[in-house]
Amino acid sequence: MRRFADFWIKITQYDEALPFVERLCKLGYTAACVETEMQGVEWQALTQKASEVNLALVRKKVVEAKRRMDVLEACRKKPPKSILTVRPLSREAFMTACRDERVDTVYVDVHNVEIDRHVIQVLKNFLEITLDDFLRYMMDKEMFKRLVTTLQVIKKKRIRCIISSGASNPLMLRSPRQLASIPEIIETQTENSLDMVSKNPFTILTGGGYLD
Repeated sequence: MRRFADFWIKITQYDEALPFVERLCKLGYTAACVETEMQGVEWQALTQKASEVNLALVRKKVVEAKRRMDVLEACRKKPPKSILTVRPLSREAFMTACRDERVDTVYVDVHNVEIDRHVIQVLKNFLEITLDDFLRYMMDKEMFKRLVTTLQVIKKKRIRCIISSGASNPLMLRSPRQLASIPEIIETQTENSLDMVSKNPFTILTGGGYLD
């Protein structure tokens, strides 16, 4: 039986977190990665509340990187038990993030980076694309075309990828099958699409020891 994870949600404070937990459970997720500044007691209380409804929450650190050194610094300062996602703002940072295995996912913002054969040659990590980007770029013909091209390359080259919501509001959350429908715009097989919200994220979560 498949398990599903939303690999990127954004929560500012505890009070707004409970609706996220409730909706994630309702949609069928058993894990979620949370970008948040919550610390100590608040974070522990949230993870405890989530565990009561069989939802595992893992902290996620997202770092923007302009240079190679930015990526290396982020890896050096990676918090324990936290997913590290690098958002490259340049080709140099993209190449570095793709090959440094201390990085968990490389966020592909098609406004800043492009997947080519040189990237594919060094790629060791999972790429990540968000529903938030997909919806945002639907209004921009050029950016949407780049996103579709990126998905086509991911399909053709069988690149390991994760689709996450990038939600900062519970109403932005979508079911696993709705997230998986993003790559289906280029007719990716349904089963492979579901891997992007199940098998692939759990490969990181379990293999990296992020789940207690």
